Amino acid sequence: MREMIAVLRPFLPAAVSERLAFSERAKTIIDQHRAQTTETVLALERKYAAPVLGKARVWDLLERLSQCVDPTDSGLYGTSQLVHVLQVLEAMEDDRVTDPDLHLAALVHDLGKLLLLYGETPDNVVCM
Repeated sequence: MREMIAVLRPFLPAAVSERLAFSERAKTIIDQHRAQTTETVLALERKYAAPVLGKARVWDLLERLSQCVDPTDSGLYGTSQLVHVLQVLEAMEDDRVTDPDLHLAALVHDLGKLLLLYGETPDNVVCM
């Protein structure tokens, strides 16, 4: 399949080529994530034992999600994590979810991805 894509790539529309490049990059990150060892995880636990950002308001962190893109999320395909949070909240509203704890969970569930903005490699932050 990869050989066929390589042959066809010069003839594909730019949007299709970009989508293929995104998917290939995502696969590489996911493969690196799956290859992590216990030592890698322990090193990350030590690295992040202390706060990275210091004291921060949650709202300020949510705003920073507008600058953050999960390079493995083919469902969002380059959309910011802030847009994703808003999508989750809208879906909850459509489903008539009224539990404030669930609303809070929806708001903060991807804040860890902000580490991408501070130099952490995607294979240590993202992936399903």
